[in-house]
Amino acid sequence: MEDRVPSDVRDESSDTIDLLESGRKAIRKEAGKAIFLGGGIVLLHLVLLGAGVIRLRIMFRSILFIIGVAVIAEGVWRFRRARNLKLEELKPSEQEKKFAESLQSAFPVYTWIILGCLIAVGACQPVFESKASIQAAGLVKGAVRKGEWWRLLTCATLHVNFLHIWMNGQSLLGLGRLVEFVASRYHLCLTFLLSALCGSLFSLLLLPNTTSAGASGGLMGLVGFLAVLGYRRKEILPRKFFKSIVISICFIGVIGLVGFAIIDNAAHLGGLIAGAICGAASIKKHGRGERPVVAGAAVKVLGQASLLAIAGISLFSILKILHDHLHGWSQ
Repeated sequence: MEDRVPSDVRDESSDTIDLLESGRKAIRKEAGKAIFLGGGIVLLHLVLLGAGVIRLRIMFRSILFIIGVAVIAEGVWRFRRARNLKLEELKPSEQEKKFAESLQSAFPVYTWIILGCLIAVGACQPVFESKASIQAAGLVKGAVRKGEWWRLLTCATLHVNFLHIWMNGQSLLGLGRLVEFVASRYHLCLTFLLSALCGSLFSLLLLPNTTSAGASGGLMGLVGFLAVLGYRRKEILPRKFFKSIVISICFIGVIGLVGFAIIDNAAHLGGLIAGAICGAASIKKHGRGERPVVAGAAVKVLGQASLLAIAGISLFSILKILHDHLHGWSQ
């Protein structure tokens, strides 16, 4: 004799299936859009390559081609996520809701100050010629070996073009807000500065014949810091926190592999390692209280000093760009 299933149970089961299918459909739709957009960008480059308009070396140096590949990778990942989607992922917990709301309402003061410094330097570059400005204060390895060690820091304030600073600026806003919220503004400044320096050192040692510029080393340091934080403080952070950081590192790795010709992967690696070390040094495995990381007196002093250093380095970069421009003009 068969037991009858109550109608309310059947309705609940049916609603669950419908909710899951609806969520999967929405994710697959977004994945399709990403693959279509990224595929179009890549296809355009392949057509230009086949027509002889561009060369293979030029294609791999195109930032748009790299973005296209990254977008395709994101679309593929979304399709995989849709297939493995679980009901709890569609219903965030109260902890996750509270975390997201608090994060959005927080104003990252020091993040905006650092971004303002980068924008100030970036605004001077097109005025005094972008390539010339990078020669003036970028990571020109030959100049560093001749004694201009200050370039190890000034290079992090310069960018190659508008797209470069826009992408790094967006990353800084997202990562900086997160670090200020889950740790402190002092951890942000200290980690960013040390990671930028370490990234430059790795670039100098591993890519001795290239010229580099950009804040990517510092940004990767923030990623490394957050990865350690997510691993060590799982008990009070949202369940997806650590996983999302790991996925971000994987995406950055894919972009680095595709765009090896124009992306300083050595600086990325150095920054990531430095950020992870900063995290390991300041984040205990089992902390107390609701806040994942609390800044001690030493970190506060070093963090404030780091912010002043970032502002001073940015000002020095501007003065160096202006000096070299006026010197070249007088000749």
